[in-house]
Amino acid sequence: MFAIGWREPVHPDIVSLDSGTAELVPAYLTMLKREKFAAGKAYQDHGMFFCRENGTPYSPDTVSKDFQKQAVAAGLPVIRLHEGRHTAATLGLEAGIDIKIVSDQLGHSTVRIIEDLYTHVRQAVHGKSTETVLNVLPFKDIEDTGRTGS
Repeated sequence: MFAIGWREPVHPDIVSLDSGTAELVPAYLTMLKREKFAAGKAYQDHGMFFCRENGTPYSPDTVSKDFQKQAVAAGLPVIRLHEGRHTAATLGLEAGIDIKIVSDQLGHSTVRIIEDLYTHVRQAVHGKSTETVLNVLPFKDIEDTGRTGS
């Protein structure tokens, strides 16, 4: 987990990173320190992880356009940046990540909004979970199920 940006000094936004991305963070932070040093007094520290060389934040439009360019370059569908949140939530739920974890990752105070918005995903996951449980049961050659036991 990594804290990036601050809405308030005591409440950093926490982001979970995969191990490959996490390995890149120290070098990126070193680069940020160099930029801050090079800018000197002109540097405007907004406590941002992603910022311009002088510390100022990128405009939301700039970030959105870059996100879409990166999607095209990677051969992915072009979606709005905010839709990436929904994609991440859907993929997390489909992968079987606990609903509370997904809710926390999105910054929601309760799981209620996840329960309301992602009911279709939860139903699909429940169907998969039933199959998973059935696959571990030791059936005894029952013709109705088409399964054989071990």
